[in-house]
Amino acid sequence: MIELIQKKMASNAMLSSFSKLDEVEIPINIELVHKDIDRLHAYSKDVKNKYDKANIKALINYLEKLLKFINEQFILEICWNIKDDLPVSYPMSLINEKTYGINICNYIETNADNKVVEIDLTDLADIIAFEFIARDLGETHESIEKLLKTCGILGFTDSSLLTDFFKENGDDMYNLSKTMKIDDTPYMSYETHKIHDYFHSKEMKTTEYKDIVDYSCRYANTIIANNIMKNCLHHGIGCKLVMLNATNITVIVDSNDEVNIKQDIIDDISIRVFGRRFRIEPIISVF
Repeated sequence: MIELIQKKMASNAMLSSFSKLDEVEIPINIELVHKDIDRLHAYSKDVKNKYDKANIKALINYLEKLLKFINEQFILEICWNIKDDLPVSYPMSLINEKTYGINICNYIETNADNKVVEIDLTDLADIIAFEFIARDLGETHESIEKLLKTCGILGFTDSSLLTDFFKENGDDMYNLSKTMKIDDTPYMSYETHKIHDYFHSKEMKTTEYKDIVDYSCRYANTIIANNIMKNCLHHGIGCKLVMLNATNITVIVDSNDEVNIKQDIIDDISIRVFGRRFRIEPIISVF
């Protein structure tokens, strides 16, 4: 099991698999990219919200930039570098923006020799974000304890206890954290006036949650992606990492009818928040 706790991991252990990655060639269906650009242009004409307009414009610019990096053979070539102690893809990071229906993985063309495995870890990102912003949402020690009254200190609780609570209130915690100012959080040092990430690996001097929550989620997914690549190596499965961000990990693996994606590639995941450990069930899509 991958157990995520508030402790920095040794860089060589967390990043060992990324230092061995070769350049990745990704076949892209550019017709689908153009269709999404046209769809976003049409959508932007009817949107009155300034926030949506800005996001749509940024997505159109992103997709147009993506097209520039696709060669004449309709291949996007990316490589992985380490920046700010986390892996990032170059020349651009691939995204999955659910709000606007833009998922770069939908453009990837596969054949009989490979499969795209997409691991959606939005629940994990929402839980990490909630740990940061709970007090600024009006939660108290008493209200959190009431919410977690059925959770034991030992053992693991299904994360649905928290995620169902978010859904009941109509909250999308990770996206909500992008818009919030910092006032009261256990991750703030009142001596240095800096906020540290979930893993105590980095400090930032900022008045907003956006960057520190994003960093914490990407750190968590880096640990998970490193584990996935090690599992693939152990089972002799060819694996290419194509996406790693705060909410998603995507790999292209060699097709093999004997491979059980859940059992062979992705280990169980848990995270400790509010003094309890929660089991995370990622949403896995294979296409």
